[in-house]
Amino acid sequence: MNIWIRNLLFTWSIIFPSFSYAYIGPGTGLSAIGSLVAFVGAILLLIVGFVWFPIKRMLGLKTKQTTPQAETNIETQTEQAIDSDPEKQDAQ
Repeated sequence: MNIWIRNLLFTWSIIFPSFSYAYIGPGTGLSAIGSLVAFVGAILLLIVGFVWFPIKRMLGLKTKQTTPQAETNIETQTEQAIDSDPEKQDAQ
């Protein structure tokens, strides 16, 4: 019974707080608001990091697996560009 009364008083004090008549200056208030915004932003970035990027990576791997010929074409074009470099031909 004692725990029930204590929990009731605690809940009552949370729901209906009394006035404290304390002064919070503008610097302290802005710092508190800035900290809250930073905390919410960090939580959102955490969710994005753990949810979106693995999904993006899976989707990216599927596109790379379906077009392996494109990578080979890029390598071939790079080799051809190096072979047709006039400075390299002068050195030979």
